[in-house]
Amino acid sequence: MVDSVMTPISVKPTCYMCDAPATSREHVPPLCIFPEMKDMQDGIDYRKNLITVPSCDAHNLKKSTDDEYLQLLVIHGYFNNPLAEKQFKTKLLRAFSRNPALLVQLHQDNTPVVVDGVETEAVTIDRDRFERSLEMIVRALHFHVFKERLLHPMRIHTTLLVDMESEVADVNNDGVKKFCAGVRELVGDAAPVGTNPDIFWFKYRCHEQSCGWHLSFYGGFDVYVLTSPRWAGPALSQQGVRP
Repeated sequence: MVDSVMTPISVKPTCYMCDAPATSREHVPPLCIFPEMKDMQDGIDYRKNLITVPSCDAHNLKKSTDDEYLQLLVIHGYFNNPLAEKQFKTKLLRAFSRNPALLVQLHQDNTPVVVDGVETEAVTIDRDRFERSLEMIVRALHFHVFKERLLHPMRIHTTLLVDMESEVADVNNDGVKKFCAGVRELVGDAAPVGTNPDIFWFKYRCHEQSCGWHLSFYGGFDVYVLTSPRWAGPALSQQGVRP
């Protein structure tokens, strides 16, 4: 009699966003958010122990321009720490020299404003592009934490983006403030996660099927997210989506 032998089957990981086979590891947030040592000159490696998740090409390599746009926005946060200014004067200036249209796009519709008595400017952004990048970060973080894809829709807000044009701007901005405060309350005293907290950290807490996420970039650009099956809007399908 010959004993049967079970041969283990190798299962290739699938993408954090869809069911396509993973071909690479996606950094979360994108690698460009984290400064290179040559630019900081403080001896600190801000790219150590970064979070990565399995990804297909469409949800990693083919979204590099969106990653660069997100980097541009979060580094412009008014309340950021000095590392953001250093990153702007080094890596971002190199990016502008390669693609001047990126800077022109950000500043073509600016409006003078005063914040804390200091004159600065408000810029018009591509909100869909901005939220798409943040949504992918949250879905990647969920995959990292829970080892499964997040299929629920989400709402994303930051108090740094305000409505300055519509007839109901005050109502919209008040709603954003209340949303962000609600997510902060849900997340509560959860411990921040991130080995490079001066650049990025996140906190989360779930209740039933809903999860609140607080993301912080460069110590001053805070984003609040709530994922829930109750939100109106499309969720991801079991088969996955393409960007």
